[in-house]
Amino acid sequence: MSPQSFLDALRRCVRLVGRSDDEWNIVAAEKPTIGEAIFPFSVLGLVVSLVLTLVGILLRSGDKSILVELVSQVVVDAGTVAAFAAVSGLVARRFDAVRPAMAEVAAIYSCVGIWMTSALGFIPVPALGWLWYLMGVVYTGYLWMRALDVVVGVAGESRTRAMIASGAALVIVAGVLRGVRYAVLVGMGVY
Repeated sequence: MSPQSFLDALRRCVRLVGRSDDEWNIVAAEKPTIGEAIFPFSVLGLVVSLVLTLVGILLRSGDKSILVELVSQVVVDAGTVAAFAAVSGLVARRFDAVRPAMAEVAAIYSCVGIWMTSALGFIPVPALGWLWYLMGVVYTGYLWMRALDVVVGVAGESRTRAMIASGAALVIVAGVLRGVRYAVLVGMGVY
């Protein structure tokens, strides 16, 4: 992975946050593969999440189990993205999308909503993590709804049902993973 590919991934993140409709048109025209969405886009998202998690750890606790928190954050973020992409691909095929192969790619790109809110996660109040998570899920859902139309090509009458099915998977998987992470960290005395 070259520095240029990371710069391109960063640009895509910024455009998805600022001008998502324009960026979805670009994604639809480029037709990137799942590998191109994972490397470096997902790697960049995980790095951003880890850096901000580290800042939060240092502000909050300093000497407690930094490694456990960082590893658990990677597991939660990677598990959330992987599960959302897999379910989104299945949902797109179930609802007869025009471009079902683009569903996983669009789902990965939509996760920028969750990563974006990790910028708020470094605030040293772990109990408010659910609020940042909720904000990220809402924005990820918005991006995914737009992608269903522009990139994946799910017909209007099926779009809402497809959104509900994949959105439910996102909320359940991410919520369970984050809940388990929080419980483990509380059990270890980190929080």
